[in-house]
Amino acid sequence: MRRSHGSLRKVQETIRFYSSSSSCSASSLLEFVNVDFPSTLGNRGRREFTRLLKLRESNDHNVVHGQIIVSGFESDTYLSNVLMNSYSKAGVFGYVRDIDYARLVFDALPEKSTVTWTTMISGCVKMGRSYVALELFYQLMEGNIVPDGYILSAVLSACSILSFIEGGKQIHAHILRHGHEMDASLINVLIDSYVKCGKVRSGRKLFDGMWNKNIISWTTIVSGYKENSLHKEAMELFSGMSNFGLKPDVYACSSILTSCASLHALEYGRHVHAYIIKANLGNDSYVTNSLIDMLLKTRDTIALIDVYSNCYCLKDSRLVFDEVKEKDLVVWNSMFSAAGNLASLQLGQEFHCQLMKRGLERNPYITNALLDMYAKCGSPEDAHKAFDSAASRDVVCWNSVISSYANHGEGKKALQMLERMMNEGIEPNYITFVGVLSACRAGRLNEARELIEKMPFKPPAIVWRSLLSGCAKTSNIELAEHAAEMAISLDPTDSGSFTLLSNIYASKGMWTDAKKVRERMKSDGVVKEPGRSWIEIDKKIKGVT
Repeated sequence: MRRSHGSLRKVQETIRFYSSSSSCSASSLLEFVNVDFPSTLGNRGRREFTRLLKLRESNDHNVVHGQIIVSGFESDTYLSNVLMNSYSKAGVFGYVRDIDYARLVFDALPEKSTVTWTTMISGCVKMGRSYVALELFYQLMEGNIVPDGYILSAVLSACSILSFIEGGKQIHAHILRHGHEMDASLINVLIDSYVKCGKVRSGRKLFDGMWNKNIISWTTIVSGYKENSLHKEAMELFSGMSNFGLKPDVYACSSILTSCASLHALEYGRHVHAYIIKANLGNDSYVTNSLIDMLLKTRDTIALIDVYSNCYCLKDSRLVFDEVKEKDLVVWNSMFSAAGNLASLQLGQEFHCQLMKRGLERNPYITNALLDMYAKCGSPEDAHKAFDSAASRDVVCWNSVISSYANHGEGKKALQMLERMMNEGIEPNYITFVGVLSACRAGRLNEARELIEKMPFKPPAIVWRSLLSGCAKTSNIELAEHAAEMAISLDPTDSGSFTLLSNIYASKGMWTDAKKVRERMKSDGVVKEPGRSWIEIDKKIKGVT
């Protein structure tokens, strides 16, 4: 039964609505609307099938494929290209046979466009069928079809995977002979093809001749030198990236860490590690694995403990710690930091007992580490005991115990510690005030503002953000707006102030204002970082996002 145009319009609206959903499959939607698009509807039917194929969680492309055939669209080149692309993407995510379905669509097409060839060849390369990709390319050439940059890039990737250097050279010659535009993406693939086939000099010649080098160009050549065991040259190239104002990505950092490990270049590796932390790249698994490998080979115990703790690998941190025969204060500190970061109170207490046996617990350096560890593990009373047993207390020590009380809702005790600190002649710094402000509750926020404005130095963004956090528990919108503006003016890229202010507006039903804050975040390019917490259950560390 054919649908009327009015009925079709309702079907189109239904598909458009559910195509934005993350929980709708193509097969269920087809069953719901009982769709039947006759080929006479042309572009309208084509558009709706395209929307079905692009459903976010749809892996049942063969259902849509069947309906396309029934509706008479099987010879439509545009729709077939979309269908092939959908099959290819499904193959990448584990549906291996889907690339075979894509080939069936390809072979059945009476007229193939350049996009058709590109989609099929690229799909074969991604699915590890590089030989098939090369066969298709030779068919294309025999049909007097002029390949574009996308096809050439895909075929060069196939040559790289197969280490088929002669094929790569032939394609390079074809590019030069036919005057193809040598844009950065095509040159990058050529460089990759040469270096992966062991022809580093040829790849470097192309790289040096580029006027439009981008981060991929640099990463490709650095990785190429690394893969050919030219580690010193790789490190020189990596250093050269900064001279061009480029920031190394996870792939470049992973490659250069491997070179550092091979040369036992610990000092250079530490510089790379520092950059990784600063650039917030430490959560990438490739970077982490390369970093661990480098630290193991260069025997940097302290950094290795820190990296393992950041990866929630407490057992590995402990193994490294136990292997150190002569443990100095830095090693002990690293382990306390690991216990605190992973909220492992039991492990922290165990190490504290070991320190007491060695008579090291009264060292100010260790005291600060103990305070920080107990605070992070949710035990402010243990932190206070460590504080009282300290032989001497510097401003860091006072800040730690004040923050410990403040963060656990003991505002009165935090303020008492501040008063005691000042009576003992210790001058507070801005970190002290951050801890005190965290202890502020309803009715005392105006006093907190006066305290900030009377500081003997210009308060940084974190101080105003602490006041803003306190405003979240009150109805003082005016003070919240002032604190947010001050914090944002001092640190425009931090998402915390934007998020806090938006949440305050939302809690008071001020949805328009909350939306404006989110829109401002977007327009300013501010991205909210996902949070993560840890808890110890049955001696196992559990991460919660």
